[in-house]
Amino acid sequence: MFEPLAVISTAHLKPETCDRLQNDDSAMLPVHWGVTTYGFLIACGSEDSRAEIAADFPDIAAALAFCKGKGADFVLFDRDAAEVAGLETFEHEIGGPAPPRI
Repeated sequence: MFEPLAVISTAHLKPETCDRLQNDDSAMLPVHWGVTTYGFLIACGSEDSRAEIAADFPDIAAALAFCKGKGADFVLFDRDAAEVAGLETFEHEIGGPAPPRI
C-alpha cells in the first residue's frame, strides 16, 4: 500500500522544536514519527492526536493539519525541501533550517 507523503522544509518548525525532537528522549508524540538524516518524518494522525500535539508543539500541529488538509498522511520535514506558502516559517540560528544532529 502507498500512503500520500508531503515533503516540506524544516523551516516550518521552531528551532526549539527541532532541538527537542533531536535531543530530548522524553519528546513524545501520539503518532508514529522518527528522526531522519536531515529532518523528521511524522504521521499526520487524527484531529485528536493533532490537538494533543498542539499542547507542546503548536508548529508541528499546524503543519500536520495543513498537510492533512491537502491529502497527506505523513509529513517529511526536510532541511532541503521547499517552504510552503500558507505555513509559518521560523528563522534558525544559521540563517536557515538546521539539520538534525544524529
